[in-house]
Amino acid sequence: LAEVLTTKGVVCTRLKHYREAVRLFERAYAIASRCGDRQGAAHSLLLMLEEVGSELSSEDFKDIVYRLERLSQVESPALLRRIQKVITDSEFELDRSTRTD
Repeated sequence: LAEVLTTKGVVCTRLKHYREAVRLFERAYAIASRCGDRQGAAHSLLLMLEEVGSELSSEDFKDIVYRLERLSQVESPALLRRIQKVITDSEFELDRSTRTD
């Protein structure tokens, strides 16, 4: 079910239905977490950042990054690399957005 919701979230993103996409990614995360599927939970959060990260408030973005960091001990090396890249990129973006030059 979590995988289906994640896929539907991607479809909604492509259709520019960002609120619906976020809702679906969050549901996928909740279901995967409840089932003990850390990889599925991480995947749903990762896709949310990749697909709709620019549409999120900075607080929501930070919250998702925090949750991803807690899930970063997943078994898939490819997923782990993507998580680390999103976290690194987001730290740069968050740092850049809070600078007062």
